[in-house]
Amino acid sequence: MQVAKQEYFELIDRFIQTANGLKDEGKDINLIANALMEASVIYATFVATGNKGYLNDSGVSKLVGAYRHVANRVQKSRKEAAENARTKEASET
Repeated sequence: MQVAKQEYFELIDRFIQTANGLKDEGKDINLIANALMEASVIYATFVATGNKGYLNDSGVSKLVGAYRHVANRVQKSRKEAAENARTKEASET
């Protein structure tokens, strides 16, 4: 499982590197974020249904729920990191 987790984070880093490269080319960061999101939905639909399929309403709801779960996990982690940084900064002063 540890290898899968490491590979998972390496893939995330590759997507972020690609996004940062597009930003460095002068692309708008909101455009990049929206394009990544749409590409993710297209790929998730492909994974679930194949090239010719589509998600029905319950499938869309499941996909939205999965995105909500990931978004909540990421935001919880970012909040904890920010709070830890503030605590560390306060203790150093």
